[in-house]
Amino acid sequence: MYSIPRPDLSSSIFSKLAQNCHNSSRLNDTHDYEIILKRGIKREWAEANCQTSSISDASLMLGYEAKSEGIMLESAEYSQWQFKPDTPWESKDGSKPKYRTPLGEYDIFLAKHPEIKAYWRDLEALKARCFTIDGKPYLLITEGGFKAIMGCQHDIPTVALVGVTMGLTPKSKGEPDLVPGLKRLAEAGFGFIIAFDADATTNKNVRIAEAKLTKVLKSYGCPVLSVTGHWKKEGGKGMDDFIQKNGIEAFRAILRKAHPVDSESRDTGDCNKKAKFPSSDAMAREIAEDYRDRLRFNNTNLCWYRYEADSPGIWSPETDEYIESVVYQIVKSKGLTNLPPAYIGATVRFLRHELIERQWKSRADLLPFQNGALEIATGKLLPHSPGYHFTWTLPRAHCAVASDWHKIEAWLDFATQGNQHVKNLLIAFCNAVLKGRADLQKALHLIGIGGSGKGSFCRLVIALIGIENTHSSSLDDWSGNRFEVAQAYEKRLLLFPDEDKGARQLSKFKQVTGVTGSGRKKKARSPSNSSLAVW
Repeated sequence: MYSIPRPDLSSSIFSKLAQNCHNSSRLNDTHDYEIILKRGIKREWAEANCQTSSISDASLMLGYEAKSEGIMLESAEYSQWQFKPDTPWESKDGSKPKYRTPLGEYDIFLAKHPEIKAYWRDLEALKARCFTIDGKPYLLITEGGFKAIMGCQHDIPTVALVGVTMGLTPKSKGEPDLVPGLKRLAEAGFGFIIAFDADATTNKNVRIAEAKLTKVLKSYGCPVLSVTGHWKKEGGKGMDDFIQKNGIEAFRAILRKAHPVDSESRDTGDCNKKAKFPSSDAMAREIAEDYRDRLRFNNTNLCWYRYEADSPGIWSPETDEYIESVVYQIVKSKGLTNLPPAYIGATVRFLRHELIERQWKSRADLLPFQNGALEIATGKLLPHSPGYHFTWTLPRAHCAVASDWHKIEAWLDFATQGNQHVKNLLIAFCNAVLKGRADLQKALHLIGIGGSGKGSFCRLVIALIGIENTHSSSLDDWSGNRFEVAQAYEKRLLLFPDEDKGARQLSKFKQVTGVTGSGRKKKARSPSNSSLAVW
């Protein structure tokens, strides 16, 4: 287990709210699911920027009565909040806004970095992190806090407006000017890329707001580009949806083709015109250059793999059909339409030649955790890298200070009746499962009456390695069902629980452990390169 640091609650309002917070997590189960699983925001970013807010707390922060609990998003540098009610309520004008902002003055929303506290204060360091075009650092401007969090977590510093018109001061203040937070960044010499939602191409008000914001930004000498409308709504309404559906590299490809807001090609909707497209092999080479660290073809099992599709640092298998869909979205993001039916399929075949891996070898000296790769020899946690070729992960983050295991040790002492030799064997087996020591060619056979601890130890090993890395079978199925070996492929642990006495053909089981019928050892032919058996 590990604890996630809570963000700074220095403001008076958040201090009051903190007094009422009795849970270790800032998010209830519903909001945790919505933000992390549905929206694809990493847990550390979600915990740093969002919290579940009751009706009374939301009312306190908004300055008017809230009628639903929901998610409160808190800005890093400025007192700007955005509230997403679980059940939107009707305003006086009859609308039901999905998001609410506090009464009074407003500012930009800046996502809190979970580790770098001076992320938005150290402007020179911020420039180094920015997306650059011709050596110029550009910040993204979008609408909505969740989109800003998504951009920042993918190392693209992103500023969010709480409404498309709310990058400028209200008319009641006189001639429109940039809101304070945006003004500070404009005066610091940043360029800006505007990335409003895809439906802006059919929403005249959004285009007008973008033009007005651009005009004021340019008055500060800032270069301003736009990717608003450079992808279709089917690819994702907002930039966060687009990144989730198509991947961050597809979005980076769009940013590299950002246009000036007032250019002729932008205003005439050039991105939707028919374009002369390159040959399939040329397109495959271009995609391979951009996605070499995201897509690979595994020649060992003749399957496509995609990096971090499901878990950080992990390559996940994908079907040919899904890869064709990914390539299709990438090609569309380049502004190419009206493609011949065979174009995508041919591009994927050429792409396979560019990205094929003859032998897929994972780093055996590292253990994949959710927050990095642990170097077994040194105990050092390394950042994830595509080059490690991990296809599995332990279902938890590594915590260097977690060293207390007295409860487990006490149970082992009890289960082994103080027999240190048996205890060492059990611990050694856990170590072998964790490190994938199939080369030992060993199986652990647990014998005992009911309640003696056999099932508890099996559950302990499953908790250690993760249920997703475990396959449970029976000797009858393993010997007679031809699909069982396929089910155990790439599993770290193979279990045969509660086996009864009986004559069986055990040749397939012996192949897993490397023991021949005469008792001699041979090289293990396990269903994966790291499978061990508990019988």
